Amino acid sequence: MKKHFALLLAFLLVSSLVALAGDAAGAPKILRIFKAETAPGRSATYDAAVRQVRQAVNAGKADFHWIAARPFTGDANQIMFLTFADNFAEVERSEESFNKAAMATFQSADFTRSIAESERSGKNIVAKLREDLSYNLGRFDVANARHWEVSFVEVRPGYGMDFSEMEREAIDLHKRANIDEVWAAYEVEYGGTPGILFLTPLRSLADLDRDLKKEHEAVFTPAIRRRFSAVAREGIAQEKSQIISVRPDLSRPTEAIVAANPDFWTVKEEAPAVAAKGKKTAKVQQAAQKSEARQ
Repeated sequence: MKKHFALLLAFLLVSSLVALAGDAAGAPKILRIFKAETAPGRSATYDAAVRQVRQAVNAGKADFHWIAARPFTGDANQIMFLTFADNFAEVERSEESFNKAAMATFQSADFTRSIAESERSGKNIVAKLREDLSYNLGRFDVANARHWEVSFVEVRPGYGMDFSEMEREAIDLHKRANIDEVWAAYEVEYGGTPGILFLTPLRSLADLDRDLKKEHEAVFTPAIRRRFSAVAREGIAQEKSQIISVRPDLSRPTEAIVAANPDFWTVKEEAPAVAAKGKKTAKVQQAAQKSEARQ
């Protein structure tokens, strides 16, 4: 597992993630995270509301996609929705497309009631890619990530340049030794505490069993670790890490993601239409853009 910053803090764990816009690999410029806190015992109600929104967006063929995940570690009542874009103009267009497709659902009494019962709070965060603090961006693979490791580093005011220089030096050492790791760094700019998000995809939790301690010790000498640790003690206010698990049944990934891993992203769900005998018909559809409007 990646421990690029972990080494700087005496081998504490830091994380990274694969992010993606339209292709099945690659890191977009902008990461948007909506984090909601659901009421205890109301997760199923909230999940049903999310599926209702996804059905409306599918039917409206909106150019808006997201990946949903719930915590494997941390607050079990949270759910996160990640969306990606390459610029703010794209963010605006996709938001307009989403609102147009889902507006009727948002205004329905049943939907409003279910959200009121199941959601306690919500928060939007916007972060921009820091390519200079990322490593092996071309190898990101969202399609095959069943879990993500997410870490947030809050840098104290006035220490941003020192932290960036330290991180760039760590990346250079990784490159020289050709250490087999991947991570993306995003700087939080709106809606959250200023800092850096490090994100990494996990094909399975078994990825966490990787031990790169020897590779790291070979390039991060005691002198380098002491110097980095001194900068970290002065410049780092806090670090929080967690593992989140992807929920394909609550996601709406792009067609490229689904095509790259259809077994994982294809879900079985109930169609919104009612059959002649009054029973809901079941169908298998891709979590991407197979629309109920095609039925």
